[in-house]
Amino acid sequence: MAPRKQITLVDIYRERGFKLTREQARRIVTLLRLTEERPAPAEASQTAKPDAA
Repeated sequence: MAPRKQITLVDIYRERGFKLTREQARRIVTLLRLTEERPAPAEASQTAKPDAA
Protein backbone atom coordinates (compact mmCIF):
# COMPACT_ATOMS: atom_id res chain seq x y z
CA MET A 1 0.00 0.00 0.00
CA ALA A 2 1.40 3.39 -0.99
CA PRO A 3 1.67 5.98 1.79
CA ARG A 4 -0.97 8.70 1.69
CA LYS A 5 0.06 12.32 1.36
CA GLN A 6 -0.53 14.19 4.58
CA ILE A 7 -2.99 17.03 4.08
CA THR A 8 -2.60 20.06 6.31
CA LEU A 9 -5.08 22.71 7.35
CA VAL A 10 -3.23 25.12 5.09
CA ASP A 11 -3.83 22.73 2.16
CA ILE A 12 -7.55 22.68 2.95
CA TYR A 13 -7.75 26.48 3.12
CA ARG A 14 -5.99 26.81 -0.23
CA GLU A 15 -8.14 24.09 -1.82
CA ARG A 16 -11.25 26.03 -0.81
CA GLY A 17 -10.00 29.16 -2.51
CA PHE A 18 -8.47 31.09 0.38
CA LYS A 19 -5.35 32.93 -0.65
CA LEU A 20 -3.07 32.67 2.37
CA THR A 21 0.12 34.63 2.67
CA ARG A 22 3.20 32.93 4.05
CA GLU A 23 2.69 34.81 7.33
CA GLN A 24 -0.94 33.65 7.65
CA ALA A 25 0.08 30.05 7.02
CA ARG A 26 2.83 30.37 9.65
CA ARG A 27 0.30 31.66 12.20
CA ILE A 28 -2.03 28.74 11.52
CA VAL A 29 0.81 26.27 12.01
CA THR A 30 1.86 27.99 15.25
CA LEU A 31 -1.68 27.86 16.63
CA LEU A 32 -2.01 24.18 15.72
CA ARG A 33 1.25 23.37 17.49
CA LEU A 34 0.09 25.18 20.61
CA THR A 35 -3.19 23.25 20.68
CA GLU A 36 -1.40 19.92 20.13
CA GLU A 37 0.98 20.58 23.01
CA ARG A 38 -1.79 21.41 25.47
CA PRO A 39 -3.64 18.27 26.60
CA ALA A 40 -7.42 18.38 26.88
CA PRO A 41 -8.81 18.50 30.42
CA ALA A 42 -9.51 15.00 31.73
CA GLU A 43 -13.12 15.77 32.63
CA ALA A 44 -13.84 17.06 29.11
CA SER A 45 -12.71 13.82 27.49
CA GLN A 46 -14.74 11.66 29.88
CA THR A 47 -17.99 13.60 29.76
CA ALA A 48 -20.50 12.43 27.18
CA LYS A 49 -22.13 15.24 25.24
CA PRO A 50 -25.84 14.92 24.44
CA ASP A 51 -26.88 14.82 20.79
CA ALA A 52 -28.02 18.17 19.46
CA ALA A 53 -30.59 16.56 17.14
